[in-house]
Amino acid sequence: MTRETLPGSRSDQENLARSRRRLTNPVRNSLRRLNAIASRPSFHARSGAALLVPSILLTIVVESVTCFLRFGCRLQSTMHTASTIGSLTCGIRIHHGYIGGVMMLAACLLWDRFPLATKWLLIAALALLLSDAIHHFLVLWPVTGSPQFDLVYP
Repeated sequence: MTRETLPGSRSDQENLARSRRRLTNPVRNSLRRLNAIASRPSFHARSGAALLVPSILLTIVVESVTCFLRFGCRLQSTMHTASTIGSLTCGIRIHHGYIGGVMMLAACLLWDRFPLATKWLLIAALALLLSDAIHHFLVLWPVTGSPQFDLVYP
């Protein structure tokens, strides 16, 4: 009996077609990779307090700098960056939380290759996300009466 005639075996053409489908669907491959990374015991061992405590400390530093620039230097993104950064982004406001979200996605994709760098990338990403949320909803809203979480420049 040859390989093609065995029950349950695949021919070379079927294997080639299957590998082409695998290559043509990068989104599915990325989701499978992320699922495989998240289900590993090493992923859970590296998360938790090892990421949360430094993230909270960095969040405090980033939020302190943000509050100093906002209230100490009287800088407002709607007035001071609309003409420069606003023209580069076609009027879309880029909050530092957005950058943290992109960094978090990049960390998920780079976890296997660069585990130590990815740990610090996740810490910085979480700090940026938390700092942006705290700044808009726990600082600006009570102090100014508006969260000023605009998606575009006025």
